[in-house]
Amino acid sequence: MCLENDGFVVIEDFLSEKEVEEMKEEAGNLIKSMPERSKRTVFSTKDAENQQNRDKYFLDSGNNISYFFEAGALDGEGNLLVDSKVSLNKIGHALHSLIPVFRKVSLSEKVKECAFQLGFQDPAICQSMYIFKNPGIGSEGNVKVHEDCAVYC
Repeated sequence: MCLENDGFVVIEDFLSEKEVEEMKEEAGNLIKSMPERSKRTVFSTKDAENQQNRDKYFLDSGNNISYFFEAGALDGEGNLLVDSKVSLNKIGHALHSLIPVFRKVSLSEKVKECAFQLGFQDPAICQSMYIFKNPGIGSEGNVKVHEDCAVYC
């Protein structure tokens, strides 16, 4: 696989088992401190009904830790319909700056070296997220092919 040809590259064993376990453990801690019902929003690429509120929540998430739930995980009042451990689509978008475990990996020398090896001259982290891929939930509104950098560039 080649970045130029395929648009991605796989780096085997880039993170140590310890780093991965630390991030998974921290994600578990973040799940335990999920927001109250009024601040819960569903991550969806369709359903325009609440789009304005979701857009504001999404834009505001760039500087904090925000929780995005799967479609079908919440009722109309924001109560969980499923176990909290499988309710989330992702947590983002400032893990790299606000959570020490994620900051340590994000700002590590190996990440910096990788960015330079890929040809980035002045790399900067715009967002970071922990994406969940839980079974049996989250099939609504597939995310279309996109490049996150198109939003920021």
